[in-house]
Amino acid sequence: MAEKIIAEPVAKQLECVLSSIVQNADALEHLICQCIQEPMVAGDNVLPILLTAMQSITQHIGLTSDIGLQRLGSERMKDGVENWVMPPAYHCAIETCTESTTSGRA
Repeated sequence: MAEKIIAEPVAKQLECVLSSIVQNADALEHLICQCIQEPMVAGDNVLPILLTAMQSITQHIGLTSDIGLQRLGSERMKDGVENWVMPPAYHCAIETCTESTTSGRA
């Protein structure tokens, strides 16, 4: 198998990418442990906040990994930042508008 050589600037970028993934995964692990070990400590309104934080961290991990793949010359899993970080309602709004415009012409 041929050995691939990575340019130093790309290697430094990938080091940043991997560091970010590790930091975010560690934060996510701590949030999940908090939810499991002490689910009722801070009251009922904490769970939605923790879930939102976990979703945000998960999106960041996915986006960061995708950037790393791209820097290595691989195809990205999702095309663009919007596909990683915007909520489903954001994407549905475009689809809904397109469908209503199309059905109005029929």
